[in-house]
Amino acid sequence: AALGRMSRKAQAALAALRTHEGEGRAEVLKAASDAVWCFFVQREVMGLRNRVQIVADYQIPREVMARLGAR
Repeated sequence: AALGRMSRKAQAALAALRTHEGEGRAEVLKAASDAVWCFFVQREVMGLRNRVQIVADYQIPREVMARLGAR
């Protein structure tokens, strides 16, 4: 259940980021990055360490991955 909640939260935050332009974008980017980080941590706790497919499926932008320290 926790993984599902984190997934939905990450998807919602990423959708908000995709539609938000202009002023306040930095806050939306931070929220999306935080949600994706929490989702990744939850997956790792469950032993699911491969992120490649998740990044593709969720269409996680490079700017979010950069904030997480990924290249």
